[in-house]
Amino acid sequence: MTKEEFLKKYLYDSIKIDDIKDNNIRNIKIKYFNMINKVVQDEYRISDKELPKEYDRVIEKEKIELEEYYDTLDDYSIL
Repeated sequence: MTKEEFLKKYLYDSIKIDDIKDNNIRNIKIKYFNMINKVVQDEYRISDKELPKEYDRVIEKEKIELEEYYDTLDDYSIL
């Protein structure tokens, strides 16, 4: 699986966290799911105008972490 396919599957496509077999990927997804929920619920600190920017920042961090994990894998076929 190429890095682009990997990111499409785990970052851009809707995938249920429970359906992810790789524990490291699942933990990354849970971490950023919780961060996004925190951003959305923090209505006192984050204005409606800033919400999309905060969301994009979280997604970018998730992307970087997924890419870093992808780069550590020896056998991409297990994904």
